[in-house]
Amino acid sequence: MSKSIEYEYYNAEQKQRYIDTSVTDKGVEKGPLQRLFTRTRPYEEQNNKDCSMFTVDEIRGMYSGFAFSSREALLNDNSRLNIYTDWCMEQASDEGRVNPYAGMRGNIEEFVDKAALSRKLITRVDLLQAMTILENDCDRFMLLAMFEGILGPDKQELLNLRLSDFHYKAGTWYADLFYETRNEEAGEPEEVRRTVVVSEKLKELADLAAHQEVYKTPGSDRTTVFSDKQFSDSVIKLVLIYTTITAKNARSRSKVIHKRFFNLMSVLKVSIDDERAARLCELTPVSLTHSGILHMMSVLADRENISMRDVLYTPELVDQIDRQYDCNLKATKAVFCRKYAMFIN
Repeated sequence: MSKSIEYEYYNAEQKQRYIDTSVTDKGVEKGPLQRLFTRTRPYEEQNNKDCSMFTVDEIRGMYSGFAFSSREALLNDNSRLNIYTDWCMEQASDEGRVNPYAGMRGNIEEFVDKAALSRKLITRVDLLQAMTILENDCDRFMLLAMFEGILGPDKQELLNLRLSDFHYKAGTWYADLFYETRNEEAGEPEEVRRTVVVSEKLKELADLAAHQEVYKTPGSDRTTVFSDKQFSDSVIKLVLIYTTITAKNARSRSKVIHKRFFNLMSVLKVSIDDERAARLCELTPVSLTHSGILHMMSVLADRENISMRDVLYTPELVDQIDRQYDCNLKATKAVFCRKYAMFIN
C-alpha cells in the first residue's frame, strides 16, 4: 500500500475546512488544492498572513516566486485562489472587501517564467545532437517521431507503427498511422487513420529500430534480446513484449512508453555537457511535440517568406500543421501564440 502524502498549510484548520467543503459540496478534486496551499505556505509565513488576505503586491511577489513555465497552470492557480478568497470573505461576512485575485487574470502573462518555458522546448538540431548519446535506435526513433507528430491518444500511433507503414512517393517519405477510439453511441472501438510526412532521418531510424536485435536498458546493464521473428515488422518492440496488442491495454502500453521517455531524460541529464542539448532533460512528450510544431511553423514561414504568426493565420498552412500533428491550431492558434509568444516571430 502506498504511503499517503501529508500536506502542511499555513492557517491549516481553515484551509482543510475549505478543502473538505469543496470536495463534499462541489465535487472538486482535493489534490490540486493541497498542492496549491503547500506552494502558498512560504509566502504566507513571510507575510505573516493567510493568502486570502494578500495585497496585490504580495500576490505579485508570490506569483513571481512560483516560476511557472505555463500560463495556463498559473491561470488555474489564480482561479483557485480567487474562489478560495471569495469563500473566506463570505465566511468572515467581509463581502465588501475587494478580492485582489479577481483582477490578476489580465496580468498573468508577466509572471510566466520565460527561461523555464525555454528549457521545455528544443530545436531539431539540438534534439538530433542529444540523441547521439542514446544507445538504442528505437529510443532515438521514439524521440524524433514525437517531434515529427507521431504520437496519438495513449501513444497508440507510435506503438502501432510498423516498418510496412512507411512509403515513398514523389520524393517524400510518408507514414500511415492509426489508433483506436471508442464510439460513444455504438460503444465499440473505432479505428482512426491518417498519413503524415516524415523525414528521411526518421525513416532511417525506423529501419534500424525494426531490425534491432538487442535492447540495452538506459542507465543499467540489463539487456533484452529479440528473436528473429518476434514482432519483426514492429518499430517499437520492447513494449510489445510486456503487453499484448489489443485496445483494452493501450493505456498500460502507453505507461511503458511514458516511463521509458523519462528514463531517457534521466540518462541524458547525467550524460550531456552541452548547455543547449541539456534542454532535452526537461522535456515532456507534449513539449517535445510542441517543439516540433514550432519547427514546422518556422520551416513554412521561411518557405513562404512570411512570419511564423502569419503561418497560423494562413488557412492552407495551418491545415498542414493540424494534419501533421493531429491537433486543432486553426481553433486554438491564439492560445498557442500567447503561450509561445517569445518563440514566434
